[in-house]
Amino acid sequence: MHDIKRVPIFGIILIIFGEFTPLVALLVSGVVPWTCRVPKHIHKDRVKLENRREESFRNLTDPPPTVISASLESFSRKQLLHISLPPKALLRWRIRKRVFYLELDDYLIGKDGGVRAMSLEEVRMALVERGIDILGKTEQLRSLLRLWLQTRSTTPITTLCLTRQSVWATKEGR
Repeated sequence: MHDIKRVPIFGIILIIFGEFTPLVALLVSGVVPWTCRVPKHIHKDRVKLENRREESFRNLTDPPPTVISASLESFSRKQLLHISLPPKALLRWRIRKRVFYLELDDYLIGKDGGVRAMSLEEVRMALVERGIDILGKTEQLRSLLRLWLQTRSTTPITTLCLTRQSVWATKEGR
């Protein structure tokens, strides 16, 4: 899913810059497919992402809808922007597409043996896709993904994307 959008752009960069592609890739890591990235750049991109997510949570003041069947129309603009970036006209469509992708991914994780059958890097990628911070955590990663999958059975994905995992644990404990 990640690389489908990146491969054509990366191919053009490869054709234009040839031998200098690795240098260009250092400057525009967002268009480099995952299989071509250096671990240091993956870590750097994840740090940027988690900093952006932290800032977004600080700016998010509206509580998520408590109704399980809440539609995207009931979400405020800040909540929609927290889940996905503009343009405005495509915002709800992009979020629906993202929710569908995460639902499908959750289903496939369960079908293919669950979290236990996944490699550590696959678990990391799944957590990043779900907006869960992973830096500095190694032992907790599998349990965080299991918590997401368990909470998903009672809570919509959009609500999970608007809350931190510490809130899920308290809701599950009730």
